Amino acid sequence: MQEACKDPESGKIVNYTSKGVLPADYINSLKPSLGVPDSFSAQYDVKVYSVDYETTDPNGNDVIASGAVYYPQGLDEPLSLLSGQHGLTIKRSEVASLIPVYGYLGLFGASIGYVGIQPDYLGLGNSTFPYYPVYQKSNGKVLLDMVEGVQAFSCENDIELNENLFVIGYSNGGYNSIAMHDELSKNPRTFDIDASVIIAGYFDLERDDNFSIPQKLVRPSWAIYHPYVINRTYNLNIIDKIIREPYVNMLDDLFDGEKVEVNQKVTALFDGVLSFLRNTDIKEYSMIYDQVVSVGELVSSTIISKYMNREGMENSWLDARHCIKTDTYFRDANLYWNDTEAAIEKEVDGKSTIISQGFIGRAPNGLTTTLGREGSDYSAAIFAYALRAESVTIWKDVPGLLNGDPRKFNDTVLLHQISYREAIELAFYGASVIHPKTLQPLQRKEIPLYVKSFEKPQSKGTVVSKGKNLDPLVPCYIVKSDQTLLKLSSKDFSFIVEDNISEIFALLHQYQMRVEMIQNSAISFSICIFNKYGKLQHLLEALQSKFKVEITDGVSLYTIRHFDKPSINFIKSSVGKILLEQRTLRTAQFVVK
Repeated sequence: MQEACKDPESGKIVNYTSKGVLPADYINSLKPSLGVPDSFSAQYDVKVYSVDYETTDPNGNDVIASGAVYYPQGLDEPLSLLSGQHGLTIKRSEVASLIPVYGYLGLFGASIGYVGIQPDYLGLGNSTFPYYPVYQKSNGKVLLDMVEGVQAFSCENDIELNENLFVIGYSNGGYNSIAMHDELSKNPRTFDIDASVIIAGYFDLERDDNFSIPQKLVRPSWAIYHPYVINRTYNLNIIDKIIREPYVNMLDDLFDGEKVEVNQKVTALFDGVLSFLRNTDIKEYSMIYDQVVSVGELVSSTIISKYMNREGMENSWLDARHCIKTDTYFRDANLYWNDTEAAIEKEVDGKSTIISQGFIGRAPNGLTTTLGREGSDYSAAIFAYALRAESVTIWKDVPGLLNGDPRKFNDTVLLHQISYREAIELAFYGASVIHPKTLQPLQRKEIPLYVKSFEKPQSKGTVVSKGKNLDPLVPCYIVKSDQTLLKLSSKDFSFIVEDNISEIFALLHQYQMRVEMIQNSAISFSICIFNKYGKLQHLLEALQSKFKVEITDGVSLYTIRHFDKPSINFIKSSVGKILLEQRTLRTAQFVVK
């Protein structure tokens, strides 16, 4: 350690973990996926550290923030610092401290000879503070604290720095880079910023008459969250523009100017969620998500109900949240069946035609919840179960249940009839048309389910009912993409036995992993999982403390139900490298990279 090293006044690094060395060739291989021009060439291997450092929140309270530091290898000269600020992200896990390639600004900077600094920001990574993307009061100080901490950390590790500090930021990172300059002008440090590159940051939005949010964004959730944080910061009416206005404009076309009553109800629904957003602190993304996305169901059903009544088709509008009682597991809530059944019987009693919503329910605390994948179909099954319905019909954009996804397989075949059990098996393995939780309540009361096409409503489609054989009896193909394959083995070469397996499953449950396939031997345990909630890195850290872990990201899980030799040959000849294979009497599965 150099004698001149001193504890920093701010940003002291209190924990660090080596993430290994990324070779220059590997860094260059990332260029196409990140949009880096071919003219750029990584020159040095890069050693990566994940760090936690001391800072303060906007109220002056001591908190911990995280980030990553990237050091070029093979340079024997004083190095310049490059602080890279990333753009807006919604997932706490999509940050450099957990996944080093997410710190691409720091990574690519280090590959050409800088010490790359990539802060996560408060509220992301290991920080428990709520994430406020546009918060100049806090962001500038937090980012400068990390610079100061990295200066001391470099000294302690005998890495000599020069006096240069460069800053680069994209989008939200551009805003935060400006916040660093602002903080430094008000509260000088022992260092200064020599130069900055600010790319696509959002500034002075209240002065930009042409400011707009695109109607289609890469991630649907951004359409909710991004306008919200900007609106909250700058007091703009962006949410009105991209969410409320399209509905209001639709009313003019449907009701020929006679829209007073329906407009009042639609306005009240929007005002309710906007009031909630303005008066609550962001603590849990899933909770905020459910409050916002549910509005679409409520508004759409309101418009449909009012329009049908206007056209002489009498109906009653019912708020499904008065009926569907759930826990607080936001975005994939679990049902309280007894309370739900009683509420449905009460709310529906005496009514004939009812217009309600799918997908949504209500928790005991009064907040709206959503029911997860295929939640609208599940809602139909819940109502049918409680009301002892004669049948349920679900309308899709496909002719019915097919033996494969037509977007992925050619020459798919319509299944005319199928049993509850067989449909549940297909859905369990990932068939996208019907979810298992939709089928279970229908099976319990033997309520037939018809799956039909809204494009061809006269077609028979598929019937799912008790005791129906699969007709025709053909192999059924299912694909699940974006899976992760983990292979676990004992560090001491001991056997994988019951206590090990119990611990593994406890961790899978703790970190909310969806287990798709399991295979074990005496000395290894392989699992194919879906990282739905972005907690994979935390799971890996927990597993690596006891097991040797091999990970393969981006795999696909192929399942053939009622396989035969031609179907097996078809999969093996038409997909990528098979990493894992498993067969039972009727089902064959392949993990493919």
